[in-house]
Amino acid sequence: MKESNEDEIQRADPAARKKALFLVLILAGVGVVVLWALDSAFTRVQEDVDLNPAEAVSLMVSIVRILAAMIAISAMGMAVWVWLLSSRILKAGRFPPPGTALVRDVRILRGAPARMRARLGFIAAGLCAVGGIVLPLMLLRLVRLITAVPPTPGS
Repeated sequence: MKESNEDEIQRADPAARKKALFLVLILAGVGVVVLWALDSAFTRVQEDVDLNPAEAVSLMVSIVRILAAMIAISAMGMAVWVWLLSSRILKAGRFPPPGTALVRDVRILRGAPARMRARLGFIAAGLCAVGGIVLPLMLLRLVRLITAVPPTPGS
């Protein structure tokens, strides 16, 4: 198989640049909405702490559960995307794989350097998947520990 050729360049796709910019703007908008919702929820928790501590704890538990789900979904989505990209790299024997829409010009890697990128991608995907499972579970465990009712003295 042909090794890397430094003269071989895959050109950027102007439409991909527009799509990437649009995606970044959409994600930024979603991020602003999530932060606004979190700020509103935290304000409500602060207001409820003195009046109704049980409801404040219940709301905080709900917030942490939603955050844990968001972390799990986004990390697992990233893991799947990176895994599929790495599979395409390994199958094609080149990076970037054919048909990939790029936002900038990229030197094409073939052979061992491309396989190395694929292997690193598989490792990154695995780490994302593990993080997407472990971090939410740790958050949920923390919630259980914080909300556990302590034993009464003498029982």
